Amino acid sequence: MNDDKIQVHVHSSMVPISDELLADARKEQEAFHRWLTATPQERESQAEEARQQRAQKRVAAGRRELTLDALLDKLGFDRAYAEHLVQPYCDCWDTGDGWVHCQHAYDEGLAG
Repeated sequence: MNDDKIQVHVHSSMVPISDELLADARKEQEAFHRWLTATPQERESQAEEARQQRAQKRVAAGRRELTLDALLDKLGFDRAYAEHLVQPYCDCWDTGDGWVHCQHAYDEGLAG
């Protein structure tokens, strides 16, 4: 790669890509290349290493007790909106592009 700055075209503007983003992209590309060229045994070894790292991360993080507040916090809902979601008239739904609120949520002041 040469020293020329890479830029992308965004809505008629040229936006430079940071060195940090380029470095991250290179790391991802190198990791993908290692995976593509690895033998089945190397891939299994890498997968086992990744499993062990995830297990260590789980142990280090500890466990959190399941409570309604903890679940709502994880889901990003406050209690009023969660109560709305379980009502039979609620038509809110989640899409790949984000949350779609039903008109009832707007009427009740829960979305806006």
